Amino acid sequence: MPLPANRSPAASATRSSHARRFSRHTCSARRRPARRGVLRNLRAHQGRSAAELATNADLRWIVERGLQLAAQNVLDVATHVSAARGQDAPDYASAILGLGDGEVLTPDAARSLRDLAGFRNVLVHGYLEVDLQVVEEVLGTRLDELEAFADSVQRGLDAQGADTED
Repeated sequence: MPLPANRSPAASATRSSHARRFSRHTCSARRRPARRGVLRNLRAHQGRSAAELATNADLRWIVERGLQLAAQNVLDVATHVSAARGQDAPDYASAILGLGDGEVLTPDAARSLRDLAGFRNVLVHGYLEVDLQVVEEVLGTRLDELEAFADSVQRGLDAQGADTED
């Protein structure tokens, strides 16, 4: 369920007079070690099947939690970048799509990542049964996409000459 427009992370940061200045450091450098660790741990489980996840609760928890953290990292960065660009993104999916103007993400990359917001919501809120076939597919085929997002954001920040200070 999307956040109300006046409660979204990007909208709140945009309107707040006390919002921290967006910088390469706050957006990327602080998150990079965590992102790399999560993706490294997830890659160790690539190739696991939905059947394995269904029969091994510990494995399922590890994979689902790792995917949740990886998705949240992407969505947090997207809302920070959106706010810094003055974009009002009422929800995570809008934040991702708003970056698909070619400066940060290509339109195709943004559309592809958009469903990550819904996937993250299912993992976090548990309001739907988690489809282990989808978990298997994301684990097996989309980790590179998550890393590519972070690389695209970093290239965009480098190209804009974003601050390196907090």
